[in-house]
Amino acid sequence: MTQTDFELPQRKGEAPQVNPGMPHLQLSDNAGEEVYRQMAEWLFALDHIEERRSRVSIPSSCCMATFRSRPRRSAVSTTTK
Repeated sequence: MTQTDFELPQRKGEAPQVNPGMPHLQLSDNAGEEVYRQMAEWLFALDHIEERRSRVSIPSSCCMATFRSRPRRSAVSTTTK
């Protein structure tokens, strides 16, 4: 997969339900596991992007860390949800 070939399908219908507080959570109309896996694979393969554990969300969440001058680590996982 290259850095430019990942595309999400166009949303159809109404916007999903979200919670009013922080952290922002989408409560309905979530994508399937395959979309999460493909997006994580694409995102964490980008230069200067590293996967980290989230400090504010649920324990199974991950977050994206960016680096301007430090290359990304070679080992990249694809943790989802």
